[in-house]
Amino acid sequence: MFMKTYRLILFHFIILLTGCGVFSTKPVTTPPTNQVDPLDRLNADIDKLLQNPIFTTANIGIKVVSVESGDVLYAKNVEKLHHPASTTKLFTAATALAKLGPNYRFITSLYADTTTDTQTIDNLYLRGEGDPILQTEDLKKLCDSLILTGVKTIRGDIVVDETFFDTVREGPGWMWDDRPFQMSALSIRNLLPDKIAENRAIACGHFLKNKLVQEGVSVKGNVVPGKVPSDAESVAEHLSPPLSQIVKSMNKPSDNWIAEMLFKKISAEV
Repeated sequence: MFMKTYRLILFHFIILLTGCGVFSTKPVTTPPTNQVDPLDRLNADIDKLLQNPIFTTANIGIKVVSVESGDVLYAKNVEKLHHPASTTKLFTAATALAKLGPNYRFITSLYADTTTDTQTIDNLYLRGEGDPILQTEDLKKLCDSLILTGVKTIRGDIVVDETFFDTVREGPGWMWDDRPFQMSALSIRNLLPDKIAENRAIACGHFLKNKLVQEGVSVKGNVVPGKVPSDAESVAEHLSPPLSQIVKSMNKPSDNWIAEMLFKKISAEV
């Protein structure tokens, strides 16, 4: 009786295992997948995104380029001129910080022709290197520093040196009313050219001259463009805040003036 019961249990156990084996060895099929070219997918995704009604009245220009190969992956209206969106300032900021360093400071300097007379100099030179946040107060401090050296008379000219930048002062897409904002290595935002000062560097020179005269310094010559001679002596300089602070002043309010000046600075330094 015991052996009969044992054989019956064993028989059912074998049947159970066989069933489990059948189910466990059933082939698993996966649904077929359609292979889509990643480049086609990218183009389709961008085109779909641009169909959003929010872009109906927008002027759009897009160019996607492979960093490795230089191949154009997507292009739309690449020949049209657009006002660049302010997000491009992030590229300007990142490049400036990478190439110049966060502690970089812009220098604006006064030079004078070499002389043995401490009270009289020939030409006075004002040189800019693209400080985007230079203020009239900074020029006043340069004036005060010069006076502290004992200078009473400038027999020659006040020469403004803006040669740190190239001569391209505006972008090809600028409008006619953007002309007052032309770039110069010696610029103060609120000192605009006029009938007397034909550009920003000359305007800075006239401001400095007027300040010197107000402080009792006799200036015999005029304000003229030029370049600091290699043998001129440095008599005073102004240092800007660190670049890390200037970048914040650019990005937070989206300041176009600072962005343009930084872009020119990078091209002059690198």
